[in-house]
Parts: sequence; C-alpha cells; structure tokens
Amino acid sequence: MPRLMPLRFCTVRIRFPPGHWARRSARPTSIRRASLASIMGNFPDGHLLALAGLGLSVVRCWGGGKALPGTNFKDLADTPPRWIDSLDVDYSGGMAIICGTAHPAGGFVVGVDIDEGPLSWDELPPGFLYMERGTAPGKWHIFIRTTNQLNGQINLRDSNGKLAVEIKGRGAVLRSWPTLPLGKPAGYLPVAISRSAVGGDSVVTWMQVTAWMADHLDLTVEKQSLSRANGAKKRRGRVVSAGASSRIFDEIVNELERRGGRCVASTGGGVMAHCPMHDDHIRSLSVHPIRGWKCFATCGGGRLAALASKLGLTISNEE
Repeated sequence: MPRLMPLRFCTVRIRFPPGHWARRSARPTSIRRASLASIMGNFPDGHLLALAGLGLSVVRCWGGGKALPGTNFKDLADTPPRWIDSLDVDYSGGMAIICGTAHPAGGFVVGVDIDEGPLSWDELPPGFLYMERGTAPGKWHIFIRTTNQLNGQINLRDSNGKLAVEIKGRGAVLRSWPTLPLGKPAGYLPVAISRSAVGGDSVVTWMQVTAWMADHLDLTVEKQSLSRANGAKKRRGRVVSAGASSRIFDEIVNELERRGGRCVASTGGGVMAHCPMHDDHIRSLSVHPIRGWKCFATCGGGRLAALASKLGLTISNEE
C-alpha cells in the first residue's frame, strides 16, 4: 500500500461533543493497551489518517451516532467517501466506519459488533485491522479484512439464545470514536491497531471469521441470518441431497468432530471446520452435502467421496 507521508501536511479539524473527555475519564480499563498516541498517532488528525491507512472509510453521524437522513449504507459501501473528503468534517454528532467496502489491498472490510464478549483479548482474529472498546465492559467493535464480501449480517447467539455478536457487511456501519451515544456513560475508545495495513498475513473469508468468533466466544451461528446473508434464499432445515451423499456428509462431519474439531454451520446447510490435512487454526475447510468440499488454504477440494477417502473413511454404495 502506498505510504501516506504527504498527508502530514493536511490540516484536520474535528469538533468533539461537549463533555466527551470528562465522561471518558471515569471509564474503567479492561484491556491492556498502549497509549492512544502510540496507537493512532497525533489526535485528532492521526485518527482519521490511521483509519485511511488501514483501508477503513468513515461517514459522519448526528445525535450520538444516528445515520443522517437519506443515508444509504449500501451505496456508501459501493462508493465510499474519499479520505480527503473526510478530513474537514464536523463529527460532533458522531462518526461511523462503513462495513462492506472494498479494501485497497484487496478483499473487503467486515465489522464485528460484540455485545457480550470478554473483558480482554489474548488473541485477535485473523485478518484483524482495528479494534475499539465499546460503551460498557465486554462490548467491542472489531474490523477485519476478508477475501470475499459479506452482504447483510450474521448473528451469533449464546446458550440462552441472546444475541451476542453481529458480523456486519455491506449495508451496515459501526459507530466509532469520537461518537458519544445518547444515554451512555462513555463512548468508544481505540485500543488496538494492526501493524500491517493489509490485516496481517492471514487470508480469510467472512465465513471463517464467523467460525472463529463462534469458536472463541462459545456461541452458535443463527441459521436464519446465514440463509439471508449474500441474498441466499431462505431454506427450511438443512439442505442435503438424498441417499449416499447425505450419508457421506454426515460421516465426514462425525469424523471431523471425533478428531477434536467443532464444525460450525455455514450457508446453505454446510459446515466450516479445521482442515485435518494441514495445521489449521482458522477453520479453512468448507464441507457441503451437495457442493462437496474445499480447503481455502492449499489442500484443494472436490467431491465428498474423495474427502472421505482422505480421512480414511470407508463408505459403501457411494454416489
């Protein structure tokens, strides 16, 4: 990605909400972090320039993060504002980062809105770009670079069925610093930024991000949101083919889980799992009862019968 050295000569003016710093001073610290200056550079101009350097696009809000009248988030994702147009803007009503935009280094931006999360993080997701702490302990906003674009959002729920995480793509935004939502004791706070503008070395799909979040936070993917994602048609129950293909699929899933992995439901009735054919930490293996299997790393793909053979399974009467 081109260096942003010429930007240092730009002048940036951001108007902050009254009482923003006074409210933040009483905020508890729940994550070990470097100073804001070392993370984002000289505030306030360093914040916007750092976001631009990470390939993140912003839009101004009003009333503590509300969308301006007439705002179309899908259009914003397709044609985001230029970074130069985001500089001399009044952000006193709040600012949001646009989800689903194309990333300058390739791929797209996914936003993760965590309402029920940990107080601190020992590990960050692959493709990580930027993180902010939310308006209360356990709330986070995380931005990730993925290889494919998510249209809509995926919901993850806890064991009680409570919505815990929303993974947002095209058609959504996430409020960002210096937004101070109405009725909240504090706003958002930058806590971590990727050392690489391309989101690290990992190349992941949005489904792999979903699986990573479900696995690390012990959540369940909401199937209805999966079926709505990317314009997929709603389906009743799991989509499987009749006869041998369905049986092979079930045998493969059982074998993968027997080996200690946790298969996470994906779009259209398939699953995502850790690939047993390489040292997989991010669920690279997609298995579908009709479309077969594919490893998003380097292990290939093909029919379920071939995968069953690789796993040492013997299944009679295969299709």
